[in-house]
Amino acid sequence: METENDFNNKDKYPPKKLPIKRGEVFWCCLGMNIGSEQNGAGIDLMRPMLIIKIFSENFFLAAPLTTKKHTGNWYLKISLNDSYVILNQIRPIDIDRFRESMGCISEDELRNIIDSYIQLIKYI
Repeated sequence: METENDFNNKDKYPPKKLPIKRGEVFWCCLGMNIGSEQNGAGIDLMRPMLIIKIFSENFFLAAPLTTKKHTGNWYLKISLNDSYVILNQIRPIDIDRFRESMGCISEDELRNIIDSYIQLIKYI
């Protein structure tokens, strides 16, 4: 698939050295995924991703967003673009997938997302 090769095309997508922060939302090229995993959309298979945690300057924990209304304890509505965070699809992501920033959510909103994620994965 041509899109997979694009991730390694440093001319088309040069490496980023951005001042990325927790709570920021970026358009990211996720590529094609398998089964119920969240895909990107459009020709570049892009999806907005919320930065949850920074592991290094190039590696992050991120949650995909959707604007489709959903119910269930793994969807959490946020203020940015009337989006929902998909908590059961949180994953590590490399900076090479990042394209452009869409904005940022508040620290309080991010804290609520993290608390909700912990409750979702908590062993009961």
